[in-house]
Amino acid sequence: MNAIDETNKFEHESYVSIKGPAFGFRSDLYQELIKHTRSKQVPLHFDSLSHESANSMFRLIQNETPSPRQDFSCSMPGRWKRSLKDAELAIEMGLIVRVIKGQWPDPENPEADMTAGFLAVVRQLAGKSRIVRIATHNATLARQSIQILREADTKCELELLYGLPVGQILPIANEMRVPVRLYVPYGQAWIPYSLDRVRKQPRMLLWLAKDAIFGTGLKSLPNKLIK
Repeated sequence: MNAIDETNKFEHESYVSIKGPAFGFRSDLYQELIKHTRSKQVPLHFDSLSHESANSMFRLIQNETPSPRQDFSCSMPGRWKRSLKDAELAIEMGLIVRVIKGQWPDPENPEADMTAGFLAVVRQLAGKSRIVRIATHNATLARQSIQILREADTKCELELLYGLPVGQILPIANEMRVPVRLYVPYGQAWIPYSLDRVRKQPRMLLWLAKDAIFGTGLKSLPNKLIK
């Protein structure tokens, strides 16, 4: 609840992200959470975890969230085949969708092309979703996704993970005049999550070093882009 209270103090609209398994998808706890977020006018986001937890997440949102749901959003992993159907469900429920590549593989296709899957989800949402948040530091993927959404007249935002380099991606946001959000993980799970990303992508250490040396880190993010 403290995170919600602090988020309410921000000048720009921000949301609080939760992970359903952390509270066991308990209806009573969820209702308390909804009551508090809405009293503080802080939007709520369901982050993606394992493939197995997706059904519980959507069931909780669909059955336990009072309408309207304009202040709710969820993450949609591009590497999951099910995400194309989940995208339709999110559209039906009026949710904002944050498209990600995804950390957990699809058990039915663990070697799925994450980039192709990401773009497939973006296309599924284009022209139908109220807002689509593009969560990637890949400049090419960001440009392609924004272009797809722009052509479908769909509002979009670029979302960057705090702590990762932004030197190559911010020029795209400036050029295409897309609002930028910073996703800021915190708490006990953040350190192992970061170490896991470095283990899987050692080049991240080089990116971070370049950003530190050449001053292209998040501290250079223009205030006008933060929404």
